Parts: sequence; structure tokens; C-alpha cells
Amino acid sequence: MSALPAPLWLVPAPSRRTSARRRGGDPVTLMARRAAAVAVATIDQPCGVAPCLFTDWRAADSVGLDARERADNLRRRVRWSAGAAPPAGSDVLIVDDVFTTGATIACAAEVLRHRGLAVRGALVVASAVPFDHAAGPRYRRAPDG
Repeated sequence: MSALPAPLWLVPAPSRRTSARRRGGDPVTLMARRAAAVAVATIDQPCGVAPCLFTDWRAADSVGLDARERADNLRRRVRWSAGAAPPAGSDVLIVDDVFTTGATIACAAEVLRHRGLAVRGALVVASAVPFDHAAGPRYRRAPDG
């Protein structure tokens, strides 16, 4: 029996459409699809993928930006695509490739919650945040506001 809510929806972190085209596709959405298939096949967890978020054209590339700059860059620039959304009231996990400052996940979660979805957490492949196994992650949260 799974400890996850059923059904669960995986929502890929938003990216700029131009970036995805330049890379030949969206690797985060591909990771979410594979994770959903594994969840269904191995733990019998009903799971879907809902690529319902994207970053609008005004967002700059985040490489080289600090936590505050990343948050400012994404604020009000993460957009909703209703045609790719999970059903209203669904439980969702945000999927991202690299956790750097948390700004992408925080902005995505804000949009999803505003649309009535229950954000239960995030799945990431790697973290750029130093981790002390005794104390936990050491990072400064992206500023609110």
C-alpha cells in the first residue's frame, strides 16, 4: 500500500518554451512521465502527468542569478495552461531537475495552489544546496513578497 494520495498528479516545473525547443524537448516533463510509469508499475500508485505550467517570455535565463533575483525573475511569470491541468482539487507533486534556490518550486506551488490544487511536495533529481546530514539542508529561502 502506498503512503501517497491516490490519484497523484506529477506537475513538471515550468520552463520557457523557447528553452525547451532549443533543447529538443522538455527533459523535466519526460522525467515526470517516467516517474509516473514507475509509480504505476512498481507500487500500484495511480499517477498522471500534468504539464500545466510554463514560464512566459519575460522571464530571463536564471543562470548566474542569486536567490532574490531568481524569485523576482519568476514572480508573476509562471503561467497556467488549463488544457494540460489535473482535475480541480487534485493532489500534486512538482517535479524538477535541479533544486538551486527553491524559487521555481515556490512560484510553481503558488500558481497551483491558486488554482485549487493540493501541493504535497516536490521531487527533484539533484540539489545544488549544501547538505549537512546532521542538520539538514543549508540554504537561504527566496525572499517573500
